[in-house]
Amino acid sequence: MAGDSANAEGRPLHIIYPDPFFAERRRAATAMRAAGNALVGHHQEPEVLGELADLLEGFVERLEQGAARARPEDYMRRRLTDPSPADGSELLAFVDRTVSGPANPFATEMSLHIDREDMVGTVVFGSAFESAPQRAHGGMVSAVVDDVIGHLMIAKGIPAYTAELTVRYLAGVPLHEPIEFRARIRSFEGRKIVIEAEGRADEVRFVEAESLFITIPPDRLG
Repeated sequence: MAGDSANAEGRPLHIIYPDPFFAERRRAATAMRAAGNALVGHHQEPEVLGELADLLEGFVERLEQGAARARPEDYMRRRLTDPSPADGSELLAFVDRTVSGPANPFATEMSLHIDREDMVGTVVFGSAFESAPQRAHGGMVSAVVDDVIGHLMIAKGIPAYTAELTVRYLAGVPLHEPIEFRARIRSFEGRKIVIEAEGRADEVRFVEAESLFITIPPDRLG
């Protein structure tokens, strides 16, 4: 069952798959993300780069000695039975989820919470995600949109997959500042769900999107 606690800011934390070593995994991943952003965003001397490579190469073998981890197969099925996250709570599915998982070193710096009918994701794109100068890569922006929408389906308890995603870029998404992404259901007819989303900071809208999700019938969930 989902676990509930509180995050560092005191917001209720709703975790679908609790991890007993979440704090340690998040700390390690946060340090690795910070190192990646620093590596991309700053000049280093060759000896510093060599020292870093030696350190990381030595750790890879140790990390790979651990037992393999796999995603639980009941990921979709549980949406029909798990309790819904409370309004205002931060939502985590897998702590090491792609794009948003705080325990994933390749994820963005991102937090997600419920705001009534909306799913809200606040993201800071670091130097590792830079494309055009001082702008986040458009593919990563789309990935964040898709992830925020996916968490909306989790919060609503709807087993569904993305069928289409259309993203319109209205302005370059800046690095190193919080961008708020919001997603909400526009329509729900049969197995088709249309979701609208946007990304903005203050009064500037950087991106708008529309997505089509197809629900999975309960008898196909196993």
